[in-house]
Amino acid sequence: MISKQYPLSLGYVPQLQTLFLCNNGTTQDKTFESSRFLGNTTINFLSLDFECQRIWIQPEGPRQLARPMKNLRTLSLHNIHGECDLTWTTFLLEAAPLLEEIFLESVGPYV
Repeated sequence: MISKQYPLSLGYVPQLQTLFLCNNGTTQDKTFESSRFLGNTTINFLSLDFECQRIWIQPEGPRQLARPMKNLRTLSLHNIHGECDLTWTTFLLEAAPLLEEIFLESVGPYV
């Protein structure tokens, strides 16, 4: 069952290796926990696109993300607004012990 709070849930998808997610919603949309929609997956490539120019992923501890991020080797973050502080990415880095590459793309005014 899909809820309004978490419109996406992958559940158990053992062969999923690559995931591209884009949110072009409004700045009014809620943030949500990536561990909730990643479920029991173990991806090795994750691309998040923040077209709505706000961070829609809620920071979580490494324990919550341990399973889905344990094989993550490449992290790609796109359309991060220039005014966003990048410290929010720390929780993704801490949860991905095998991370080899990270790509960051920012847009908008730079402070």
